[in-house]
Amino acid sequence: MSVKKHIAMAMTTGLIGMALISGGTVAYFSDELESKAEIQSGTLELGFVDIDENILFKIEDIQPGEEFESRFTLRNNGSLNIGEIVLFSKHTILDKNGNEKDNGFGSQILLKELIVDGKEIIKGKDSAMTLNELRKLKNGLLIKEEDIPFPNGDTMDVKVKFQFKKTAKDQNDFQGNKLELDWTFRAMQTNK
Repeated sequence: MSVKKHIAMAMTTGLIGMALISGGTVAYFSDELESKAEIQSGTLELGFVDIDENILFKIEDIQPGEEFESRFTLRNNGSLNIGEIVLFSKHTILDKNGNEKDNGFGSQILLKELIVDGKEIIKGKDSAMTLNELRKLKNGLLIKEEDIPFPNGDTMDVKVKFQFKKTAKDQNDFQGNKLELDWTFRAMQTNK
């Protein structure tokens, strides 16, 4: 064999040897640990306590000048603390024949008091408003501010007092009218 072939053979043998040494079997210990996580958002859920079919009150046979009141309780049924609660009001008026007719009956029903957990939201002549005025509040009526805690499971007592206004004018147009009041209590999360 020629010198060139010997050198080439030696180099090839050396490269194969280095490949076997460097790429040989490596033994070591190892361990793995798997984990899982869940992220679930909380819930805001405002509910009533002991109210059937979400009907807060039903008043019949009222006459001009008469006052009536109702009490109910709100509960935080969600998993998160509630920040603000805003009341939105709308109503439908039905005449004595059951036909929808907005003859101004909502302007005759005055919300004289709205007291939430002892805090007077509406109380007295200066802050009283008719149901028509309450309905026109585009941003609703703030009945609970964020700085008052309302954690999950807690309750909040609400008292309302209404009056069928008595005027010096003939109010015969309102005889037999029925006002179907729809109040929406919108709870917002706390920012704290």
